[in-house]
Amino acid sequence: LYAHTQYDDWKGNVAADDLDDCNKTLEQYLKNKNLLDENDHMISILCNYSDIHGCTENLPVSVTVRTIKLENHENVKQAIDSDVDVPVKDISVDMSLEEFFRCFKRFRG
Repeated sequence: LYAHTQYDDWKGNVAADDLDDCNKTLEQYLKNKNLLDENDHMISILCNYSDIHGCTENLPVSVTVRTIKLENHENVKQAIDSDVDVPVKDISVDMSLEEFFRCFKRFRG
């Protein structure tokens, strides 16, 4: 997966570290909002932030999390590597910038 935007003035990859407090991760945030089930496992995050009018106050980050259900697999890698089709689901939510970045210990791109 590669990060890109409409014009791709800057391109690259992004890495993030979850917080050590598992009650404040993005996964837990989505579970608290009843958007993520216990059997859903996140495999990717797409976040979109557009400051097209110069006013950043209260602009949300649109976050889409792609998930899979492990079903009969022990972990995500095993599910993806199996010969069985793995159902994928996208979950979307708008968050404030502060809410989004508060879910991570480090964020680098």
